[in-house]
Amino acid sequence: MPQTTIVVDSLDDWKPYAASSEVVEMEAFIAEDLDTSTKRQIINLCSDYTYLSKGYYCSLSAESRGFRVTPSLKTLGFLNRPEGLNVNLPSLAVLSKTVKAKAENVTELETLVVFGYAQVEQFSRLARMAYEWCNFPIMRMKIIQPKSLKSKQWRIEALVPASLKSLTEIEEDFFASVMEKNASGIWRQSKLRKESKLSLAILVDPNEELPPSNGKALKKMMASAQTLGFETELITEADYTRLGEFDALFIRTTTAVNHYTYAFAIEARRLGIIVLDDPDSILKCTNKVYLDRLLKKHKVPIPKTKIISRDQYHLLDLDSIEFPTVLKIPDGSFSRGVKKASNKEEYKQKMDELFKGSHLVLQQEYLYTEYDWRIGILNKSPIYACRYHMAKGHWQILNHDKKVTESGAFKTLPMREVPPAVVKTAIKAASLIGDGLYGVDIKWFNDQAYVIEVNDNPNIDYGIEDQLVGDELYRTIMLDFLRRIYQRQNER
Repeated sequence: MPQTTIVVDSLDDWKPYAASSEVVEMEAFIAEDLDTSTKRQIINLCSDYTYLSKGYYCSLSAESRGFRVTPSLKTLGFLNRPEGLNVNLPSLAVLSKTVKAKAENVTELETLVVFGYAQVEQFSRLARMAYEWCNFPIMRMKIIQPKSLKSKQWRIEALVPASLKSLTEIEEDFFASVMEKNASGIWRQSKLRKESKLSLAILVDPNEELPPSNGKALKKMMASAQTLGFETELITEADYTRLGEFDALFIRTTTAVNHYTYAFAIEARRLGIIVLDDPDSILKCTNKVYLDRLLKKHKVPIPKTKIISRDQYHLLDLDSIEFPTVLKIPDGSFSRGVKKASNKEEYKQKMDELFKGSHLVLQQEYLYTEYDWRIGILNKSPIYACRYHMAKGHWQILNHDKKVTESGAFKTLPMREVPPAVVKTAIKAASLIGDGLYGVDIKWFNDQAYVIEVNDNPNIDYGIEDQLVGDELYRTIMLDFLRRIYQRQNER
Protein backbone atom coordinates (compact mmCIF):
# COMPACT_ATOMS: atom_id res chain seq x y z
CA MET A 1 0.00 0.00 0.00
CA PRO A 2 1.26 3.51 -0.79
CA GLN A 3 2.32 5.63 2.16
CA THR A 4 0.13 8.65 2.84
CA THR A 5 1.46 12.08 3.77
CA ILE A 6 -0.86 14.91 4.77
CA VAL A 7 0.58 18.39 4.21
CA VAL A 8 -0.75 21.41 6.14
CA ASP A 9 0.32 25.04 6.50
CA SER A 10 0.90 24.57 10.21
CA LEU A 11 0.49 21.65 12.61
CA ASP A 12 -1.89 23.90 14.54
CA ASP A 13 -4.39 23.36 11.71
CA TRP A 14 -4.48 19.64 12.62
CA LYS A 15 -5.17 20.12 16.34
CA PRO A 16 -8.87 19.11 16.13
CA TYR A 17 -7.83 15.67 14.80
CA ALA A 18 -5.78 12.77 16.12
CA ALA A 19 -2.03 13.32 16.11
CA SER A 20 -0.26 11.43 13.33
CA SER A 21 3.26 11.07 12.00
CA GLU A 22 1.72 11.27 8.52
CA VAL A 23 0.96 14.98 8.99
CA VAL A 24 3.75 17.42 8.09
CA GLU A 25 4.05 21.17 7.60
CA MET A 26 4.43 22.45 4.06
CA GLU A 27 7.92 23.91 4.57
CA ALA A 28 9.16 20.58 5.96
CA PHE A 29 7.57 18.65 3.08
CA ILE A 30 9.31 20.76 0.43
CA ALA A 31 12.65 20.53 2.23
CA GLU A 32 12.43 16.83 3.11
CA ASP A 33 14.38 14.43 0.92
CA LEU A 34 11.68 11.76 0.57
CA ASP A 35 12.41 8.39 -0.98
CA THR A 36 10.99 8.74 -4.49
CA SER A 37 11.21 4.98 -5.09
CA THR A 38 8.48 4.45 -2.48
CA LYS A 39 4.87 4.81 -3.60
CA ARG A 40 3.44 7.77 -1.77
CA GLN A 41 0.11 9.60 -1.76
CA ILE A 42 0.07 13.27 -0.80
CA ILE A 43 -2.98 15.05 0.58
CA ASN A 44 -2.38 18.76 0.16
CA LEU A 45 -4.47 20.59 2.77
CA CYS A 46 -2.77 23.96 2.50
CA SER A 47 -5.19 26.85 2.83
CA ASP A 48 -4.20 28.68 -0.38
CA TYR A 49 -3.99 26.98 -3.79
CA THR A 50 -3.60 30.08 -5.95
CA TYR A 51 -0.74 30.35 -8.41
CA LEU A 52 2.72 30.42 -6.75
CA SER A 53 1.20 30.04 -3.27
CA LYS A 54 2.19 27.46 -0.64
CA GLY A 55 -0.56 25.07 -1.78
CA TYR A 56 0.48 25.39 -5.40
CA TYR A 57 4.09 24.59 -4.59
CA CYS A 58 3.08 21.64 -2.42
CA SER A 59 1.28 19.92 -5.31
CA LEU A 60 4.03 20.88 -7.72
CA SER A 61 6.73 19.48 -5.43
CA ALA A 62 4.77 16.25 -4.97
CA GLU A 63 4.14 15.62 -8.67
CA SER A 64 7.71 16.52 -9.63
CA ARG A 65 8.89 13.73 -7.32
CA GLY A 66 6.50 11.23 -8.89
CA PHE A 67 3.98 11.12 -6.04
CA ARG A 68 0.20 11.07 -6.45
CA VAL A 69 -1.31 14.19 -4.98
CA THR A 70 -4.68 15.75 -4.39
CA PRO A 71 -5.36 18.38 -5.55
CA SER A 72 -3.41 17.66 -8.71
CA LEU A 73 -1.65 20.30 -10.77
CA LYS A 74 -4.38 19.86 -13.38
CA THR A 75 -6.97 20.84 -10.81
CA LEU A 76 -4.93 23.86 -9.74
CA GLY A 77 -4.66 24.79 -13.41
CA PHE A 78 -8.46 24.95 -13.55
CA LEU A 79 -8.54 27.14 -10.45
CA ASN A 80 -5.90 29.56 -11.69
CA ARG A 81 -7.09 30.03 -15.25
CA PRO A 82 -8.84 33.35 -16.02
CA GLU A 83 -12.33 31.76 -16.09
CA GLY A 84 -11.80 29.86 -12.84
CA LEU A 85 -13.57 26.57 -12.19
CA ASN A 86 -17.04 27.48 -13.32
CA VAL A 87 -16.31 27.25 -17.04
CA ASN A 88 -16.64 23.45 -16.86
CA LEU A 89 -19.60 23.12 -14.53
CA PRO A 90 -22.42 22.99 -17.12
CA SER A 91 -21.09 19.67 -18.47
CA LEU A 92 -21.34 18.23 -14.95
CA ALA A 93 -24.91 19.39 -14.61
CA VAL A 94 -25.97 17.45 -17.69
CA LEU A 95 -25.17 14.19 -15.88
CA SER A 96 -27.15 15.03 -12.75
CA LYS A 97 -30.33 13.15 -11.86
CA THR A 98 -33.44 14.56 -10.26
CA VAL A 99 -32.88 15.31 -6.60
CA LYS A 100 -35.78 16.43 -4.42
CA ALA A 101 -35.12 18.90 -1.66
CA LYS A 102 -36.79 18.35 1.69
CA ALA A 103 -38.58 21.66 1.40
CA GLU A 104 -40.31 22.31 -1.90
CA ASN A 105 -39.54 26.02 -1.90
CA VAL A 106 -35.76 25.50 -1.62
CA THR A 107 -33.98 26.42 -4.87
CA GLU A 108 -30.40 26.88 -3.61
CA LEU A 109 -28.27 24.78 -1.26
CA GLU A 110 -24.64 24.45 -0.24
CA THR A 111 -22.87 21.34 1.01
CA LEU A 112 -19.37 20.52 2.13
CA VAL A 113 -17.61 17.97 -0.08
CA VAL A 114 -14.69 15.97 1.35
CA PHE A 115 -12.86 13.73 -1.14
CA GLY A 116 -16.04 13.43 -3.21
CA TYR A 117 -18.36 12.74 -0.25
CA ALA A 118 -21.16 15.24 0.33
CA GLN A 119 -22.15 16.23 3.84
CA VAL A 120 -25.72 16.52 2.52
CA GLU A 121 -26.06 12.90 1.47
CA GLN A 122 -28.69 13.40 -1.21
CA PHE A 123 -26.10 15.25 -3.30
CA SER A 124 -23.49 12.49 -3.13
CA ARG A 125 -23.61 11.75 -6.85
CA LEU A 126 -23.05 15.38 -7.80
CA ALA A 127 -20.26 15.55 -5.23
CA ARG A 128 -18.52 12.54 -6.77
CA MET A 129 -18.76 14.02 -10.27
CA ALA A 130 -17.41 17.33 -9.01
CA TYR A 131 -14.48 15.58 -7.34
CA GLU A 132 -13.69 13.58 -10.48
CA TRP A 133 -13.48 16.86 -12.35
CA CYS A 134 -11.45 18.85 -9.84
CA ASN A 135 -10.07 16.87 -6.93
CA PHE A 136 -9.86 19.42 -4.14
CA PRO A 137 -9.74 17.51 -0.83
CA ILE A 138 -12.24 19.88 0.75
CA MET A 139 -14.60 22.15 -1.16
CA ARG A 140 -17.96 23.84 -0.82
CA MET A 141 -20.43 22.96 -3.54
CA LYS A 142 -23.26 25.32 -4.30
CA ILE A 143 -26.26 23.64 -5.96
CA ILE A 144 -29.19 25.42 -7.56
CA GLN A 145 -32.51 24.35 -9.04
CA PRO A 146 -33.09 26.61 -12.06
CA LYS A 147 -36.67 27.82 -12.30
CA SER A 148 -36.65 27.19 -16.04
CA LEU A 149 -36.37 23.41 -15.57
CA LYS A 150 -39.66 21.55 -15.11
CA SER A 151 -37.91 18.33 -14.09
CA LYS A 152 -36.73 19.75 -10.75
CA GLN A 153 -33.14 18.86 -11.64
CA TRP A 154 -30.37 20.27 -9.48
CA ARG A 155 -27.14 21.49 -10.99
CA ILE A 156 -23.78 22.62 -9.66
CA GLU A 157 -23.50 26.36 -9.64
CA ALA A 158 -20.07 26.81 -8.03
CA LEU A 159 -17.17 24.92 -6.43
CA VAL A 160 -14.92 26.70 -3.96
CA PRO A 161 -11.88 25.08 -2.28
CA ALA A 162 -12.17 25.15 1.53
CA SER A 163 -9.47 25.08 4.20
CA LEU A 164 -9.28 23.16 7.47
CA LYS A 165 -9.47 26.46 9.35
CA SER A 166 -12.83 27.30 7.77
CA LEU A 167 -14.62 24.15 9.00
CA THR A 168 -17.22 24.31 11.74
CA GLU A 169 -17.20 21.74 14.53
CA ILE A 170 -19.82 19.61 12.75
CA GLU A 171 -17.86 19.86 9.49
CA GLU A 172 -14.67 18.82 11.30
CA ASP A 173 -16.47 15.66 12.45
CA PHE A 174 -17.59 14.97 8.87
CA PHE A 175 -14.05 15.49 7.55
CA ALA A 176 -12.63 13.10 10.16
CA SER A 177 -15.24 10.44 9.40
CA VAL A 178 -14.45 10.52 5.66
CA MET A 179 -10.73 10.26 6.35
CA GLU A 180 -11.27 7.26 8.63
CA LYS A 181 -13.65 5.24 6.50
CA ASN A 182 -12.17 5.59 3.03
CA ALA A 183 -8.61 6.82 2.59
CA SER A 184 -8.03 4.65 -0.50
CA GLY A 185 -11.10 5.76 -2.43
CA ILE A 186 -9.92 9.33 -2.80
CA TRP A 187 -7.32 8.56 -5.42
CA ARG A 188 -9.59 8.06 -8.39
CA GLN A 189 -8.28 9.97 -11.36
CA SER A 190 -10.20 12.83 -12.93
CA LYS A 191 -12.04 11.94 -16.12
CA LEU A 192 -11.81 14.41 -18.99
CA ARG A 193 -14.52 14.16 -21.59
CA LYS A 194 -13.55 13.79 -25.22
CA GLU A 195 -15.23 14.82 -28.40
CA SER A 196 -13.81 14.97 -31.88
CA LYS A 197 -13.48 17.07 -35.12
CA LEU A 198 -10.30 18.52 -38.94
CA SER A 199 -8.25 21.74 -39.53
CA LEU A 200 -5.36 23.52 -37.85
CA ALA A 201 -5.59 26.61 -35.66
CA ILE A 202 -2.44 28.55 -34.74
CA LEU A 203 -2.91 30.61 -31.59
CA VAL A 204 -1.03 33.94 -31.68
CA ASP A 205 -0.95 37.27 -29.87
CA PRO A 206 -0.50 40.06 -32.44
CA ASN A 207 0.67 42.44 -29.70
CA GLU A 208 3.27 40.18 -28.07
CA GLU A 209 6.69 41.81 -27.75
CA LEU A 210 8.73 38.59 -28.02
CA PRO A 211 6.54 35.95 -29.71
CA PRO A 212 7.91 32.40 -30.11
CA SER A 213 7.48 32.63 -33.90
CA ASN A 214 7.90 35.69 -36.12
CA GLY A 215 5.50 36.57 -38.92
CA LYS A 216 7.47 34.87 -41.69
CA ALA A 217 7.70 31.66 -39.67
CA LEU A 218 3.92 31.66 -39.15
CA LYS A 219 3.42 31.99 -42.91
CA LYS A 220 5.82 29.08 -43.49
CA MET A 221 3.91 26.94 -40.98
CA MET A 222 0.60 27.66 -42.66
CA ALA A 223 2.01 26.93 -46.11
CA SER A 224 3.52 23.61 -44.96
CA ALA A 225 0.28 22.61 -43.27
CA GLN A 226 -1.72 23.40 -46.40
CA THR A 227 0.51 21.18 -48.57
CA LEU A 228 -0.45 18.31 -46.23
CA GLY A 229 -4.15 18.96 -46.64
CA PHE A 230 -4.80 21.15 -43.59
CA GLU A 231 -7.00 24.20 -43.61
CA THR A 232 -5.13 26.66 -41.41
CA GLU A 233 -6.14 29.78 -39.55
CA LEU A 234 -4.44 32.17 -37.17
CA ILE A 235 -6.60 32.64 -34.08
CA THR A 236 -6.34 34.85 -31.00
CA GLU A 237 -7.58 34.89 -27.42
CA ALA A 238 -11.00 36.05 -28.67
CA ASP A 239 -11.52 32.73 -30.51
CA TYR A 240 -11.73 30.54 -27.39
CA THR A 241 -15.34 29.51 -28.08
CA ARG A 242 -14.41 28.43 -31.62
CA LEU A 243 -11.96 25.71 -30.61
CA GLY A 244 -14.48 22.99 -31.45
CA GLU A 245 -14.17 23.93 -35.14
CA PHE A 246 -10.60 22.58 -35.33
CA ASP A 247 -8.94 19.24 -34.86
CA ALA A 248 -5.45 20.58 -34.10
CA LEU A 249 -4.17 23.58 -32.17
CA PHE A 250 -0.62 24.93 -32.32
CA ILE A 251 0.05 27.48 -29.56
CA ARG A 252 2.47 30.09 -30.83
CA THR A 253 2.28 32.66 -28.04
CA THR A 254 4.14 32.53 -24.75
CA THR A 255 2.45 30.13 -22.34
CA ALA A 256 1.79 30.32 -18.60
CA VAL A 257 -0.49 28.48 -16.20
CA ASN A 258 -2.34 31.61 -15.05
CA HIS A 259 -2.91 32.67 -18.65
CA TYR A 260 -5.42 32.13 -21.44
CA THR A 261 -2.95 29.87 -23.29
CA TYR A 262 -3.36 27.24 -20.58
CA ALA A 263 -7.14 27.59 -20.79
CA PHE A 264 -6.91 26.97 -24.55
CA ALA A 265 -4.75 23.87 -24.02
CA ILE A 266 -7.11 22.45 -21.39
CA GLU A 267 -10.19 23.07 -23.52
CA ALA A 268 -8.51 21.58 -26.61
CA ARG A 269 -7.75 18.40 -24.73
CA ARG A 270 -11.31 18.25 -23.37
CA LEU A 271 -12.62 18.50 -26.92
CA GLY A 272 -10.30 15.76 -28.18
CA ILE A 273 -8.20 18.19 -30.21
CA ILE A 274 -4.50 17.56 -30.79
CA VAL A 275 -2.64 20.41 -29.10
CA LEU A 276 0.98 21.57 -28.85
CA ASP A 277 1.74 22.71 -26.17
CA ASP A 278 -0.36 20.21 -24.27
CA PRO A 279 -1.51 21.37 -20.81
CA ASP A 280 0.70 18.90 -18.93
CA SER A 281 3.79 20.24 -20.69
CA ILE A 282 2.78 23.82 -19.89
CA LEU A 283 2.39 22.93 -16.22
CA LYS A 284 5.72 21.15 -16.02
CA CYS A 285 7.88 23.45 -18.13
CA THR A 286 6.67 26.86 -16.97
CA ASN A 287 7.71 26.22 -13.38
CA LYS A 288 11.40 25.91 -12.61
CA VAL A 289 10.74 24.34 -9.20
CA TYR A 290 9.00 21.40 -10.86
CA LEU A 291 11.82 21.04 -13.39
CA ASP A 292 14.44 21.14 -10.65
CA ARG A 293 12.75 18.32 -8.73
CA LEU A 294 12.08 16.27 -11.86
CA LEU A 295 15.57 16.53 -13.33
CA LYS A 296 17.25 15.80 -10.00
CA LYS A 297 15.07 12.75 -9.47
CA HIS A 298 16.13 11.30 -12.82
CA LYS A 299 19.78 12.32 -12.41
CA VAL A 300 19.85 14.78 -15.29
CA PRO A 301 22.80 17.17 -14.72
CA ILE A 302 21.78 20.71 -13.72
CA PRO A 303 23.67 23.57 -12.02
CA LYS A 304 23.65 23.32 -8.22
CA THR A 305 20.27 24.67 -7.18
CA LYS A 306 18.66 25.55 -3.87
CA ILE A 307 14.97 26.34 -3.44
CA ILE A 308 14.41 29.09 -0.88
CA SER A 309 11.03 30.02 0.57
CA ARG A 310 10.00 33.44 1.79
CA ASP A 311 9.50 31.99 5.28
CA GLN A 312 12.98 30.45 5.45
CA TYR A 313 14.88 33.31 3.81
CA HIS A 314 15.85 34.95 7.12
CA LEU A 315 17.58 31.73 8.25
CA LEU A 316 20.10 31.71 5.39
CA ASP A 317 23.81 31.85 6.06
CA LEU A 318 24.94 34.44 3.52
CA ASP A 319 28.60 33.64 4.19
CA SER A 320 28.07 30.17 2.71
CA ILE A 321 26.90 31.51 -0.68
CA GLU A 322 29.38 31.40 -3.55
CA PHE A 323 29.12 34.58 -5.62
CA PRO A 324 28.18 35.34 -8.28
CA THR A 325 24.94 33.38 -8.04
CA VAL A 326 21.79 33.32 -10.16
CA LEU A 327 18.34 33.97 -8.68
CA LYS A 328 15.16 32.95 -10.50
CA ILE A 329 11.44 33.15 -9.95
CA PRO A 330 9.79 29.83 -10.81
CA ASP A 331 7.76 31.02 -13.79
CA GLY A 332 9.97 33.54 -15.58
CA SER A 333 10.38 33.39 -19.35
CA PHE A 334 12.63 34.98 -21.97
CA SER A 335 15.25 35.74 -19.27
CA ARG A 336 12.73 37.76 -17.23
CA GLY A 337 12.62 37.14 -13.50
CA VAL A 338 16.25 36.02 -13.56
CA LYS A 339 18.85 38.04 -11.63
CA LYS A 340 22.56 37.73 -10.95
CA ALA A 341 23.88 38.70 -7.54
CA SER A 342 27.61 39.39 -7.24
CA ASN A 343 27.73 40.08 -3.50
CA LYS A 344 25.67 40.00 -0.29
CA GLU A 345 24.17 43.45 -0.82
CA GLU A 346 22.96 42.64 -4.32
CA TYR A 347 21.72 39.28 -3.08
CA LYS A 348 19.52 40.83 -0.36
CA GLN A 349 18.19 43.52 -2.68
CA LYS A 350 17.28 41.13 -5.49
CA MET A 351 15.83 38.44 -3.22
CA ASP A 352 13.54 41.02 -1.58
CA GLU A 353 12.42 42.09 -5.04
CA LEU A 354 11.72 38.55 -6.26
CA PHE A 355 9.88 37.53 -3.08
CA LYS A 356 7.32 40.26 -3.73
CA GLY A 357 5.85 38.09 -6.48
CA SER A 358 6.61 34.52 -5.43
CA HIS A 359 6.74 32.40 -2.28
CA LEU A 360 9.77 30.52 -3.65
CA VAL A 361 12.97 31.63 -5.37
CA LEU A 362 15.62 29.39 -6.91
CA GLN A 363 19.25 30.10 -6.12
CA GLN A 364 21.44 28.53 -8.79
CA GLU A 365 25.13 28.06 -9.41
CA TYR A 366 26.48 30.51 -11.98
CA LEU A 367 28.18 28.74 -14.89
CA TYR A 368 29.79 31.15 -17.34
CA THR A 369 29.61 30.19 -21.03
CA GLU A 370 29.77 32.33 -24.16
CA TYR A 371 26.59 30.72 -25.48
CA ASP A 372 23.82 28.29 -24.56
CA TRP A 373 22.84 25.33 -26.68
CA ARG A 374 19.16 25.08 -27.63
CA ILE A 375 18.14 21.64 -28.90
CA GLY A 376 14.68 21.44 -30.42
CA ILE A 377 12.93 18.17 -29.58
CA LEU A 378 9.72 16.88 -31.14
CA ASN A 379 8.23 13.52 -30.21
CA LYS A 380 11.47 12.67 -28.35
CA SER A 381 13.69 13.30 -31.40
CA PRO A 382 15.97 16.30 -32.14
CA ILE A 383 14.85 18.54 -35.00
CA TYR A 384 17.29 21.46 -34.75
CA ALA A 385 20.33 22.70 -32.81
CA CYS A 386 21.22 26.35 -32.18
CA ARG A 387 23.85 28.23 -30.26
CA TYR A 388 22.42 31.35 -28.65
CA HIS A 389 25.21 33.74 -27.64
CA MET A 390 24.97 36.14 -24.71
CA ALA A 391 23.85 39.70 -25.52
CA LYS A 392 26.76 42.10 -25.95
CA GLY A 393 28.11 43.19 -22.57
CA HIS A 394 25.50 41.12 -20.75
CA TRP A 395 25.46 37.74 -19.02
CA GLN A 396 22.17 36.54 -20.58
CA ILE A 397 20.96 35.84 -24.12
CA LEU A 398 18.39 38.64 -23.82
CA ASN A 399 19.15 41.97 -22.20
CA HIS A 400 15.98 43.58 -20.84
CA ASP A 401 17.90 46.42 -19.18
CA LYS A 402 17.92 48.41 -22.41
CA LYS A 403 14.98 50.50 -23.68
CA VAL A 404 14.63 47.96 -26.46
CA THR A 405 15.39 44.33 -25.58
CA GLU A 406 18.69 43.25 -27.12
CA SER A 407 19.65 39.68 -28.04
CA GLY A 408 22.93 37.99 -28.72
CA ALA A 409 24.11 36.38 -31.94
CA PHE A 410 23.04 32.89 -32.97
CA LYS A 411 24.28 30.01 -35.03
CA THR A 412 22.32 26.99 -36.22
CA LEU A 413 24.36 23.83 -36.65
CA PRO A 414 23.90 20.28 -37.96
CA MET A 415 23.51 17.66 -35.23
CA ARG A 416 26.87 16.11 -36.10
CA GLU A 417 28.59 19.27 -34.85
CA VAL A 418 26.86 19.23 -31.48
CA PRO A 419 28.62 17.44 -28.60
CA PRO A 420 26.85 14.05 -28.37
CA ALA A 421 26.35 14.49 -24.62
CA VAL A 422 24.39 17.70 -25.29
CA VAL A 423 21.96 15.95 -27.64
CA LYS A 424 21.62 12.91 -25.38
CA THR A 425 20.95 15.04 -22.32
CA ALA A 426 18.41 17.18 -24.19
CA ILE A 427 16.47 14.11 -25.34
CA LYS A 428 16.44 12.66 -21.83
CA ALA A 429 15.25 15.91 -20.24
CA ALA A 430 12.51 16.49 -22.82
CA SER A 431 11.31 12.88 -22.62
CA LEU A 432 10.67 13.34 -18.89
CA ILE A 433 8.13 16.02 -19.80
CA GLY A 434 6.34 14.23 -22.63
CA ASP A 435 6.34 13.72 -26.39
CA GLY A 436 5.54 17.29 -27.45
CA LEU A 437 7.62 20.11 -28.90
CA TYR A 438 10.33 21.38 -26.54
CA GLY A 439 13.43 23.53 -26.58
CA VAL A 440 16.07 22.31 -24.14
CA ASP A 441 18.60 24.93 -23.03
CA ILE A 442 21.97 23.47 -22.11
CA LYS A 443 25.30 24.87 -20.96
CA TRP A 444 28.41 22.95 -22.02
CA PHE A 445 30.75 23.58 -19.10
CA ASN A 446 33.97 21.68 -18.36
CA ASP A 447 32.98 18.95 -20.86
CA GLN A 448 29.66 18.40 -19.08
CA ALA A 449 26.12 19.17 -20.32
CA TYR A 450 23.97 21.00 -17.76
CA VAL A 451 20.26 21.51 -18.40
CA ILE A 452 19.18 25.08 -17.67
CA GLU A 453 15.57 24.89 -18.84
CA VAL A 454 13.11 22.81 -20.81
CA ASN A 455 10.84 25.16 -22.75
CA ASP A 456 7.39 23.94 -23.78
CA ASN A 457 6.96 26.79 -26.27
CA PRO A 458 10.36 27.03 -28.01
CA ASN A 459 11.22 29.60 -30.61
CA ILE A 460 10.62 28.60 -34.22
CA ASP A 461 11.69 31.74 -36.09
CA TYR A 462 12.26 32.30 -39.77
CA GLY A 463 15.96 32.81 -40.40
CA ILE A 464 17.13 31.29 -37.11
CA GLU A 465 15.98 27.78 -36.18
CA ASP A 466 15.22 27.05 -39.85
CA GLN A 467 18.55 28.44 -41.05
CA LEU A 468 19.94 25.05 -42.11
CA VAL A 469 16.93 22.99 -43.21
CA GLY A 470 14.53 25.74 -44.34
CA ASP A 471 10.96 24.65 -45.04
CA GLU A 472 11.73 21.11 -43.92
CA LEU A 473 11.56 22.24 -40.28
CA TYR A 474 7.97 23.43 -40.67
CA ARG A 475 7.03 20.33 -42.65
CA THR A 476 8.45 18.11 -39.88
CA ILE A 477 6.23 19.80 -37.31
CA MET A 478 3.11 19.63 -39.46
CA LEU A 479 3.73 15.98 -40.33
CA ASP A 480 3.80 15.27 -36.61
CA PHE A 481 0.41 16.97 -36.19
CA LEU A 482 -0.91 14.72 -38.95
CA ARG A 483 0.57 11.63 -37.28
CA ARG A 484 -1.05 12.53 -33.98
CA ILE A 485 -4.44 13.08 -35.58
CA TYR A 486 -4.36 9.71 -37.37
CA GLN A 487 -3.18 8.01 -34.19
CA ARG A 488 -6.05 9.56 -32.23
CA GLN A 489 -8.55 8.44 -34.86
CA ASN A 490 -7.20 4.88 -34.79
CA GLU A 491 -7.47 4.80 -31.00
CA ARG A 492 -11.17 5.51 -31.32
